[in-house]
This record gives sequence, structure tokens and C-alpha cells, in this order.
Amino acid sequence: MRLLRRILLIGFLLMLLLAGVGLWVWYGIGQTPTFYADLAVTAEKRAAAEEDCKRMTRKVLQLRNQMNRQGAWSIEMTQDELNHWIALELEEKHPGFISRRILQPRGEILGEKIRAGATIDAREFQGVASVEVIPSLEGPNIINIEFLRIQAGIVPLPRKILLDFATEKAREYALPIQWRQSHGNPVLRVVLNEQEFRVHGRPQVLERLEVGDGKIVLEGKCLE
Repeated sequence: MRLLRRILLIGFLLMLLLAGVGLWVWYGIGQTPTFYADLAVTAEKRAAAEEDCKRMTRKVLQLRNQMNRQGAWSIEMTQDELNHWIALELEEKHPGFISRRILQPRGEILGEKIRAGATIDAREFQGVASVEVIPSLEGPNIINIEFLRIQAGIVPLPRKILLDFATEKAREYALPIQWRQSHGNPVLRVVLNEQEFRVHGRPQVLERLEVGDGKIVLEGKCLE
């Protein structure tokens, strides 16, 4: 009788534990990460965000002009310029430009790392998903993106979910990607073909990708 009571007690405790974990996961998935909420454009931030957007728009236009003629091109953008340009120029003026299922993307630069999130409106998941990555350039037109973390809400998810999803989408869009490992983390390797990486029909080469000091720097050249 005493043994049976202990077995039942252990079973009951396991049920409580599983219920607690399930409740925490359900609750956590529905939460918005603090960094994502803090980066939103509020009424108080609107005026400053509009100035950032204007600066970024000028930089994008200058970049397009540089990439339309043979020779070097470059762009340097801050975290706020990029976030506010996406929010005010793309999201507000061209809704669905990025994707009708991926809304309000924004991110922050943490040293060499980028933590980015977006609101997902899909059948499988509705809420905020975020990733933490380290982008780098292996060589001309070869980009490596090391994935450190993936979350749904505030709940960490197995990185295999990301690998499967990214591989499926890459196949849909015929993107030449490869997966590698670095320090136990999955690394997405993207090779930009010069014949496909074109602006105004002109082939481009990406020669520098640098993340740090709150900004992203891209440099390259137009071949023709």
C-alpha cells in the first residue's frame, strides 16, 4: 500500500510538472520579447524616426545610383535608420512588400551580433518570432549567417525547426544555400551568383559585410 501511494504521488507530481511546463510554454509563446517591444515606433519616437527614415532613404537612393555604374559602392546604416526606414517607408507605404505573413520586422545590433524579430501571421503560428545571428563574409558574394538562438515569443525553440523552415523556403525560391556547423551552431551559407545578383541588370560583387558599433557596413563593386 505504501509503495502504491508513493508511485501515485510520483505520478501526480509528474503530471503537475508537465502541466506547469505546458502552461509556461503556452504563456511564453504568446509573449512579446522586451527588445522587440522597445524598438517599436511610438508617438513619442515618431519625429525622430521620420528623420532616420529620410536619411536612410537618401542612402538607399545613393546606393542604387552607385550600383548602376561600374566601380565601387558602399552603404553604412545605423540600427535606427534601418529599423525606421523599414517601419515607415516599407511597412506603411508598401504593406506586404516584404511578406504578408511577416510583419513589422525590426532588430538591434549587439556588437557583432544581430537580434531580429517579426510578427508572424501564419496558420502554424501567430505571434513574435525572433533570432540572434552573427553575419559574416567568407569571401566575395559568400555570406555566412551563424544562428545562435531562435524563439517563439520568449520561449527558445530547437534550431532544427529553423533549419527545416529555411531549407524549405530556399527550395521554393531556388536559393543556393548550404548548412554548416560552427561551435555547435548551425551556419547558413549563401552564395550570391554574379549573374543573379544584379541591380539595373548589372552584376554586383559584395566584398565587405561588417556589423558593429551599432551599424552595418556593406561594400562592393559593379562589374559592368
